[in-house]
Amino acid sequence: MRNTFKVLFYLKKSTNSTGKPISIMGRITVNNERIQFSTQLYVELSNWDVKANRVKGRSYEAQRINLRLNEIQGQITNTYNTLRIKDVAVTAEAVRNAYFGQDEDHKYLMKFYSDFLGKYKQRIGIDRDITTYRRYKKLQDHLSSYLGKEYKRSDIQLNMLKDSFIEDFLVFLQCVKGLKPMTVKGYIYCLKYVIFLAFNNGWIKTNPFAAFKYAPSAPEVTPISEEELQRLMGTKLPRKAWERTRDMFVFSCFTGISYADIRNLTYAQILQDQKGVWWIAGNRQKTSVSFSVRVLPVALAIIEKYRGLAGTERVFVLPEVKVMDKSLKYIAKICKIEKRLTFHMARHTFATTVALSNGVPLETLSKMLGHKHISTTQIYAKISNDRINDAMSKLENSIGNKYSMVEVINQTI
Repeated sequence: MRNTFKVLFYLKKSTNSTGKPISIMGRITVNNERIQFSTQLYVELSNWDVKANRVKGRSYEAQRINLRLNEIQGQITNTYNTLRIKDVAVTAEAVRNAYFGQDEDHKYLMKFYSDFLGKYKQRIGIDRDITTYRRYKKLQDHLSSYLGKEYKRSDIQLNMLKDSFIEDFLVFLQCVKGLKPMTVKGYIYCLKYVIFLAFNNGWIKTNPFAAFKYAPSAPEVTPISEEELQRLMGTKLPRKAWERTRDMFVFSCFTGISYADIRNLTYAQILQDQKGVWWIAGNRQKTSVSFSVRVLPVALAIIEKYRGLAGTERVFVLPEVKVMDKSLKYIAKICKIEKRLTFHMARHTFATTVALSNGVPLETLSKMLGHKHISTTQIYAKISNDRINDAMSKLENSIGNKYSMVEVINQTI
């Protein structure tokens, strides 16, 4: 579509009948969108040429005002052309704001996002983790791709973000990029946080996420059984790297600690209480929520096995989780486990197979897992109830007719 642009001047409507000067207004039109502004210039109604949009005559005052109007028109035209060169979505409001010096770079989505990402990167290892940073970085790529495809621009003003932008971007992630619902949910959550920062800073008047909701159902993660866990622990693996991967998976199965937190685990987090019991305590990188879990003998043995190999501060030296999950595929085949093993499954295994199935209360488990809300922990309780139902069915078959109640004869009193 061909862009249209125009600047004209007119007199402000007034009921003034005393002959006093009237304010000269300016109007910017971009693609049929109009916005007005005050030129801070005044002229008497009788001296205004409506057709020419200028002051009549050749008096000094007329020449002064007309010269200023020409300057304003030229400056606004230059502003419009500059915005087009920037390859951003140009609107009448954007031209006006830029002309009056209200169009700072951080009011553009991608520029603001880039600044946010730079500050986030500086905090990695302090109160931010590399995994979340990479998710934000990937979201930046998706946003850039979306703007290029849908808007034919590399950036867009923050104040142009409406709820329709969010909806269309969600469809883009699902249909064009082919991303799974939970992956899309993660990206939308990240974008929501960035937009909230812009809204909180007063750079957009309304938050486009205010009434937006996207809550896809999380796919159910099936934990491994006691028998599968025993088989995994007892199988000799052909590679040292696979042995380390298996050990870390088992460590997570007996502590419930996520891979990101295992990777950053320090000896300072491993504490012994007055009774001689060992504990691991800290804050989850993902949520910053505190967790505390007692170190069971299996987990303690793994700590001792790798003691000193990562230095004096870190407990383990580990690669990215994708590398470990890939190794788990081969390990599952060797151990004849038909489920797709992932480190997230290990956390579920701790919650169900190790903890809930052995009588650990839900409230205690929630604290150990570092959940913000117990409703998150209740997901594991549902899985555990299924397992209890299976166990009770086996028990029913095993008992058979061993026990019977004496026949009760109803008697009428």
